[in-house]
Amino acid sequence: TDAIMACPSRPAHVPVFRVEDADQALQMAAFATFHVVWHHRDIGRYVAQQAHAEWSRAASGFSAEHRRVGVLGFGHMGRAIAKALVGLGYPVAGYARRAPEPAEPGVEHFHGDGLEAFLARTDILVNVLPLTGATQGMIDAALLSKLPQGAALVQIGRGGQVVEEDLLALLDAGHLSGASMDVFETEPLPREHPLWTHPRVLITPHVASIPEPRFVVQSIRERLSSL
Repeated sequence: TDAIMACPSRPAHVPVFRVEDADQALQMAAFATFHVVWHHRDIGRYVAQQAHAEWSRAASGFSAEHRRVGVLGFGHMGRAIAKALVGLGYPVAGYARRAPEPAEPGVEHFHGDGLEAFLARTDILVNVLPLTGATQGMIDAALLSKLPQGAALVQIGRGGQVVEEDLLALLDAGHLSGASMDVFETEPLPREHPLWTHPRVLITPHVASIPEPRFVVQSIRERLSSL
């Protein structure tokens, strides 16, 4: 969809629909939930300890109420993610350009000029924004520095939204405690990229949701029947 919308030769009168199916939304919600728990419960620490046969527990912070999650982008995918996390007891907020209709029960909603307030209350930021001219390079040092000290990023939106050099700098400075990265500016991620070896970065190869043909066909059929 990103490439189609950006194509200068696309006729303005031709409608473009995004394929939205419940299966992909559930995949995305499960994937995001895994990574929220990964950062909340500091699972990376235990993976590292296992390599040295070290038995050591975190001191506190096991309850979901201790980690405020923010979902950046509140469309079909963002709503599914927020709903799953609310069900686990996390305090969840969502941000979108416009107030969502209807509001999602249990979610604190921010929109428009409320981005800074949204970031200030977010300990784990889950990005599911689409790629547009406005979101290209949006997640930079200026935005990430508005998160609380020790916050984490879960990037499952689009490659090109995160300024990767800024992310690495804030991880190294200790402002961010970790990041899960599923999409990148360049894919496949070059072997020499420093994200591969950063101890507080978890990398997956663009697998947050994989469309299943039967659900895609069903979604397309429904869209065509609505024309």
